Amino acid sequence: MSMKTKWVSRVLCGLLCAGLLCGFAAPPTEENADLVARQFQTAQQIDRISVEDAISNVTIRTADTDHITVDYADTTEKPLYTISVEDGLLSIHTTTEEFEGKNISLFKIRMDGKTVSGRPDHDLVITLPQKQYQELSVALAVGTLSVEGVKASQLTAEAAVNTVELSGIQADQLNTASAVGQVTVRDSQIGNAEIDGAVGGVVVKNVTASGQLTVSNVVGSVSLEDVTAHELIVQSALGSTSYKNVKASYSSEAGIFNWSSGTVSRP
Repeated sequence: MSMKTKWVSRVLCGLLCAGLLCGFAAPPTEENADLVARQFQTAQQIDRISVEDAISNVTIRTADTDHITVDYADTTEKPLYTISVEDGLLSIHTTTEEFEGKNISLFKIRMDGKTVSGRPDHDLVITLPQKQYQELSVALAVGTLSVEGVKASQLTAEAAVNTVELSGIQADQLNTASAVGQVTVRDSQIGNAEIDGAVGGVVVKNVTASGQLTVSNVVGSVSLEDVTAHELIVQSALGSTSYKNVKASYSSEAGIFNWSSGTVSRP
């Protein structure tokens, strides 16, 4: 499938998601399962990290430490998370089969800056030692996703609904996306990157890409400021694109109903 064909498919998918979400509401629940704070620690050698979360806001950050710490909320009955370490891989996954019958809503809708949800908001916070990782992969269903100061050869950060924010990232290959919600990448150095905000917008600020930087959006604005790339590809269907101090040896732009301001200069 060509890049153009894939982009058109994302446009159609994004428009469909926007239409479906306009009529979506999360049903309230009468009670919530009792939640308690828990912590997991490991000093084992970890090179790869995989996170799949369906219920929390997720923050991944680095600190001056020699061990990994995972802070999260759990129930007093059966666990909501499965956390394991094997062959240098740290896996953190929600055990979604445990949600049935516990009155824990997996969806929340933000209205006028407030969160409407059938369960209280809670966080999953992962603190990593400051080192180079082979791979970091994060997939989030509903909630905010923040990754700060991580160095990884391969970094993937995706959210279905809500915002994704990456800051201080160093990665050879970066793939980040949100189906509904803004994607922000700032203060980062990367090789190649694909940044995709289907419905909501994309912000790229103070970012250097030694290879190809692809920024895609279906509905919303794209803002690039203080960005340098070897090759820059911008695809924005409905909305606006702004360039401020953006440099690229090669650049291209595609859109349907898109308004652009600023230009891309040669380094």
